[in-house]
Amino acid sequence: MGNGSGEFEALVYCDCSKVDWGSLRDFKAVLFATTGELPMSDSDKKGFIESIRSGVGFVGVHNATDTFYKLPGYGEMIGGYFSGHPWSQEVVARVEDRNHPSTEHLGKSFRVKE
Repeated sequence: MGNGSGEFEALVYCDCSKVDWGSLRDFKAVLFATTGELPMSDSDKKGFIESIRSGVGFVGVHNATDTFYKLPGYGEMIGGYFSGHPWSQEVVARVEDRNHPSTEHLGKSFRVKE
């Protein structure tokens, strides 16, 4: 979306070893859509936490609270950890603004099982 609009640049990685964790301070934010213990060295984890503490933004999507249970700085930053789903059901999501680039491809509503 950012690359298409020219509003921002996004780098996407599925492999943690490809990320230069020491250069995070050059970015405005980091987004995690992750689960479990990521394959990062202790040094990389420390660099990640230090970057967030220094002002780099952090966005945790959905299961980001199911990540880094053994990294105390992460739990403090994100405010808690995932403990399980008490329920699951199909819901209807209503799209309020279909003119935004992130929602323009959607209909007025859609169903999702959560």
